[in-house]
Amino acid sequence: MTTMNATARFDVRIPEDMKSTVETAASMLGLRTSAFIRSSVLEKAQEVIKTHESITLSQKEWASFVEILDKPYPRTPAAKRAIEALKNSNS
Repeated sequence: MTTMNATARFDVRIPEDMKSTVETAASMLGLRTSAFIRSSVLEKAQEVIKTHESITLSQKEWASFVEILDKPYPRTPAAKRAIEALKNSNS
């Protein structure tokens, strides 16, 4: 593991049996308990963030989404004015 300049701290109390399990797992990987906890917590945090930042659709939902995108949407008067203004500003 690379050397790091750790300045932030979490203080967490856990049951003794959980501590023992974490220590055993860390030992099996040849890691210090703190290194194991850091990597495990970071991995889980990244997984949670990725899950919450992405949208997963079923095939049916995807087909509906694409169908909606393919349908022409009637332009509102404001949209028509904005398009005209854009055309006029480019000429």
